[in-house]
Amino acid sequence: MKNLILTVVLVLVASTTFAQDQKFASAAMDLQAEEGVSQSVARMLSDYLRTQLVNTDKFILVTRENVEEVLKEQKFQLSGCTDQECIVEVGKLLGVRKMFTGSIGKIGTTYMLTLKIIDVQSGKIERAETEKCAECREDSLINSIIKIVNKIIRPISKEEQPKDILSQISGKSVAELKADIDSYTNAIKLNPQNAGAYNNRGFAYYSLGKYQGRAYYDSGEYKKAMDDFTRAIKLNPEYAEAYSNRGRIYDDLDQYQEAMDDFTKAIELNPKLPAAYNNRGRAYAKADECQMAVSDYTKAIKLNSEYALAYYNRGLAYYNLCEYQKAADDYTRVIELNPEYADAYYNRGRAYADLGQHQKAIDDYTRAIELDSKYSLDAYTYNVRGDAYYNLGESQKAIDDYTRAIELNPKDAGAYHNRGVAYYKLYEYQKAIDDYTRAIELNPKDAKAYYNRGDVYYILDQYQKAIDDYTRAIELNPEDYPNYGRRGKAYDELGEYQKAIDDYTKAIIQYPDAYDYHNRGRAYHKLGEYQKAIDDYTKAIEQGPGDSLEGAYSQRAVIYFLKGEYQKAIDDYTKIIELNPEAAYAYYNRAGAYSLKKEKDKALSDLGRAIALDKKYKGIAKTDEDFKTLWNDLDFKKLVE
Repeated sequence: MKNLILTVVLVLVASTTFAQDQKFASAAMDLQAEEGVSQSVARMLSDYLRTQLVNTDKFILVTRENVEEVLKEQKFQLSGCTDQECIVEVGKLLGVRKMFTGSIGKIGTTYMLTLKIIDVQSGKIERAETEKCAECREDSLINSIIKIVNKIIRPISKEEQPKDILSQISGKSVAELKADIDSYTNAIKLNPQNAGAYNNRGFAYYSLGKYQGRAYYDSGEYKKAMDDFTRAIKLNPEYAEAYSNRGRIYDDLDQYQEAMDDFTKAIELNPKLPAAYNNRGRAYAKADECQMAVSDYTKAIKLNSEYALAYYNRGLAYYNLCEYQKAADDYTRVIELNPEYADAYYNRGRAYADLGQHQKAIDDYTRAIELDSKYSLDAYTYNVRGDAYYNLGESQKAIDDYTRAIELNPKDAGAYHNRGVAYYKLYEYQKAIDDYTRAIELNPKDAKAYYNRGDVYYILDQYQKAIDDYTRAIELNPEDYPNYGRRGKAYDELGEYQKAIDDYTKAIIQYPDAYDYHNRGRAYHKLGEYQKAIDDYTKAIEQGPGDSLEGAYSQRAVIYFLKGEYQKAIDDYTKIIELNPEAAYAYYNRAGAYSLKKEKDKALSDLGRAIALDKKYKGIAKTDEDFKTLWNDLDFKKLVE
């Protein structure tokens, strides 16, 4: 893994809107050198990137010495610090608000440059840009640096503000909300008894806070909105909207009873207030009372058929109730009302995935990725899209998505695990082992990774390694009884039949399964315990149709043959033929049983059918002792010559 080095400069950078009057302390990391780009080139481009950031006149520089001194005091090592979590930690140690990080790599003949701004306080990616340079020389990347800097620092236009349901709370940009706050403040100065002005200013504060995320509450800024709503209620105790708005803040603070009291009071005062029903629905949902939540969301929708947020929230509630089609229908309505709402596409994708409609899920995940960097830079989104591709049988596309998830989060054990499963599907067993091993390193308690790796070792005839992995899986999850069956098979292959029997028995006690009965029967068979083998094969047959049914009849017939119980063997081969009329071996063995019973015509008829299905039985029959009584028979000779 390439190391990241802290940039020479510590800078004061504007927020993503880059207003001249608001700047935040920031630091930048060296660009990570990816495939096709050397460390030296990446370092030079990183220096040029810093220069371009400085030349924008939007940053105040701090010397490298100051940066190194801070990190030295904290005894922090930057080597290997590549993931988002680590970069945020660096930012916290430096006391900065923003961190710049990015990469430079080459795919085919195209260079790909990425640059992100990470908000240290929230830990989230605030903005991300990419710049491609196709069919260009390395020195042309200088222009790419200039372009990506211009992209990352340009002001966000009103049209580029977050296109999500939360922004629909007010339908206004940050600048517009700030202007509203000033306007309502002036109105309050003119009339301190103006309850509407307090409510509206509180709503503007609340809407502005939604752009800040959790930091809004962590900083205590929410109290401005809370105080305004409370003041509005004191001035007008029958102000339904103020109760509903204050309830939102209580709900965000997880003060469930206070939120419910406010929402219910709002509804009592104004039964036709859609927002109050929607907000109370949210509180019910957070308390896992999803059916009550659906009821309130539905009331909100009846009052306002274009209430996108109520449809969205009802979709979430339906999903939690496992009513996936209803959830998908609600998300579809949200998309009709707001075609660029990424969250609706993502959640509809989840619903489609649970409905088994994997192509629709892929389409929705892809649209979410296109619309919002929250998803395009989120490892989990690629994981779930990879799952959908895998379920469609498109294992290579699944691998591509899991690989992207790993690039975004190298510590994502689940992505390694899932990619291992996809490699296994493509018979790339060593790659599967490597990924399962990495998943185990990241999450040593992942029992599934152990037994999946054990399955690969089993296929590769490395039975002791398979046993070791199955054993570890059992230690981690003793209740996962199929693992006993898996380990039993590996013991079987090593000739440790009693250990195999013990494991099959443990599996059968909890989950009687035809497959395990069949396998235990084979182990008893190999130990010469024929009656126990017959009993187990019979149990496997009684379990009903399945992959092991034909094999159980076949194995039981072999034992009947060995015991001289030819009619029972004939009956079992007859069952096999009913299950599989093209089973040449069944006709051949039944012919042998008939021959030993001296039923010549039936023997010759079955032998003829076996030879018609598979010519090899001509030569085999000539020396098979089962047909000894027919060797001199003319009709027999005609069949085998």
